[in-house]
Amino acid sequence: MNIKMIGGAALLLAASTAQAATMSVSYEAAGATTTTATFDYYGVETFDGKAGQTDFTSSFTYDGNTIELTYKDVKVIGANQYGGDGGSDYAVAGLGYGTLSYSIDITQSGSTGVNYFGYWLSALDAGNTVKFYSGGSEVFSFAPVNVLALVSGQPDYWGHPVTGQNSGEPYVFLNFFYDGGTFDRIEFIQAPGGAGYESDNHTVGFFKDKGDGTPVTDVPEPGALGLLGLGLALAAVARRRKA
Repeated sequence: MNIKMIGGAALLLAASTAQAATMSVSYEAAGATTTTATFDYYGVETFDGKAGQTDFTSSFTYDGNTIELTYKDVKVIGANQYGGDGGSDYAVAGLGYGTLSYSIDITQSGSTGVNYFGYWLSALDAGNTVKFYSGGSEVFSFAPVNVLALVSGQPDYWGHPVTGQNSGEPYVFLNFFYDGGTFDRIEFIQAPGGAGYESDNHTVGFFKDKGDGTPVTDVPEPGALGLLGLGLALAAVARRRKA
């Protein structure tokens, strides 16, 4: 499948000429760990009680619609300064955790599929990337520089919103809306190194209102954020070694 940029906006991305589906992204207010979007049906994986698990399936039923999320190669650990909303367990990938990536396969019965995914991205590292797939083809990818562009210069996003720890990294809830299409697989990928990709409150469903999140409309210039990304990478390696 050929992916094209539309009018230079990286976060509006055509999945195909015929389908004309586009992915739009927004981020919630500083300190938020859940979405303000509303849904026809949805489910939330909080990872509570799943510490130590790697492969599992979670099922959510809402108004006659069932969504299943099948996780493979994820590492679930207990809450610490890097993640875990409300003291709960959370998901992570990284060399130090025994997995550099994990996948989520999505099945939905009773209606039209899934077109929304959101999650609390905690302790952002420069090697974090999330990818979306539909029918085996990649339809969207979101990289660390995209998140840095959102929260650079906004100090309220930096550091754990409850404990105040780890002030050198951003914490932000991200929303992904696939307008005009559905997706069935997500991959969380951490580049090799000492860092990790931490997230919690994986929310999936069919949205009806995009909520109060701030829309993302432009691609950050890689050159402008390259040094910031490198700084995050080096800081992440240092903090992991001290942990």
